[in-house]
Amino acid sequence: MSQGSLFLKNKTHKPKKLLKDMNWVLEYIFPPVETFKKPERDWENAIQQFLMLLYGKPGSGKTETIRWLVEQAIKKYGEENVNVAWSKGDMQVLLEEGIKDKLINILYVEDATDALTNKSSVFSDYFQIRHKVKEKTGRSHGYVMVIIALHDYFGIPKKFRNSWDLILFKSAPTNKYDRDFFKGMIGENLVNYLAQNQILSRRQPSRKAYGIFYTSFHVGKWKNPMAKKDYLGLPIKKIAQTYSIQLASIAADDLVAQEVKHYKDELFFKLVIKNLTKYADPHNVELFARWLNGEPQRILAYQEGIKQSTLSERFKRIREDGLGYAGEDAYSQLLTFKKVEHIRGGANTDEPDFILPREKIVISFKTYVDPKLNLKHALTHIGKKERELARQGYILYLVIFEMLTKTFYVYQVEVSKQSNQEVLSQPPSVNPSSRFVDVVGWGEVAGAVVGSGVSGASVSGVAKALIDAEAEDEAEAVEAAEAAGGG
Repeated sequence: MSQGSLFLKNKTHKPKKLLKDMNWVLEYIFPPVETFKKPERDWENAIQQFLMLLYGKPGSGKTETIRWLVEQAIKKYGEENVNVAWSKGDMQVLLEEGIKDKLINILYVEDATDALTNKSSVFSDYFQIRHKVKEKTGRSHGYVMVIIALHDYFGIPKKFRNSWDLILFKSAPTNKYDRDFFKGMIGENLVNYLAQNQILSRRQPSRKAYGIFYTSFHVGKWKNPMAKKDYLGLPIKKIAQTYSIQLASIAADDLVAQEVKHYKDELFFKLVIKNLTKYADPHNVELFARWLNGEPQRILAYQEGIKQSTLSERFKRIREDGLGYAGEDAYSQLLTFKKVEHIRGGANTDEPDFILPREKIVISFKTYVDPKLNLKHALTHIGKKERELARQGYILYLVIFEMLTKTFYVYQVEVSKQSNQEVLSQPPSVNPSSRFVDVVGWGEVAGAVVGSGVSGASVSGVAKALIDAEAEDEAEAVEAAEAAGGG
């Protein structure tokens, strides 16, 4: 049973004896340097890791607490032995760029509530962080401390909620779910203490130094004075695309895919959601979109008064029964708006998803909810007729739109020339053109299709109109969109 369910069900839970001495908690956070001994054998890994959750609303003093903690580490271990790195909501960049060849590594993620989702790719890296430190630095001993600042406890994945070494509360929660949970953890009196301290800190900023810490051993009052020096420095810059594919090319069966480009497209995401209401209950689609935008399923289910498993099943049906169709609808609308002649198949048939006969292009289009992007899986779902057209001289693109990151991924796919697969009896007529066609998103529409008559200034207005349009088919939607956008 998880800590969360235990505290919520155990009505007789009594908090541990309250500690008021900060010496114990500082010794717990920062062990004696003698404990960081180099192992006798080279292949062993003696690096220690520590996860601290820092809970508090904006302005509750979390950053100042971090400054003070770093100062304490430097006092104890020496500035030459301590590396500190932090980012604004991007744990992946810390794991990739923040680790240095120092005895002590302190990694701080500010405002991580919205950055860590159940689909996040940081899980494997974080839970192997000891090995990651050794891999990057060659060190086999030392200490790595990860501090995650958050304002919604159930807004971060269960794996992180169940593996912390210390949680520090700097304010009382405002949502009922978090508040009930914390009452079970530290007791109602200490939750009220946090709420009262929060009110006092408005008139007395020095009160932001106070909080409550909780470990598996003790619960106690926290107090950190202002740091005398700021060692944090500037945050590490966010990776342009956190979830980009690590391999430039990948092969599966008789296919080899080479990445052409990837970039975010918020407007296309909204257009997919708009089309999804044709295939699923609009209210469930709204909840699905809120989840994709970062709201935890647990909280959504609580607000709806249903079990999380029930909500998960609804989302599963949306993904399996409607998402692919909605993505193809949205992409067809995009091509129609760009005035790109295309033949649409797809829709769970054997026909190619999209054929651009003038440009001799065939597109296999996928809409996924998978930030890690299992590219081999996508390649195996490229249809037989799409492959056969590629063998007959068409350029084959695999276009994936990933809903969690709202990102287009485009791959050019090479197909083996020999195959026993079905051959199209009548391939579409081909009229090759030198005109360049950009097969993805709104971001590069202006000038992408020569002679289309589309101006860059009208793109955002028309895209919004497409999303808002009530037309039944792509042609009507584009007509309404152009009228609304002045195109």
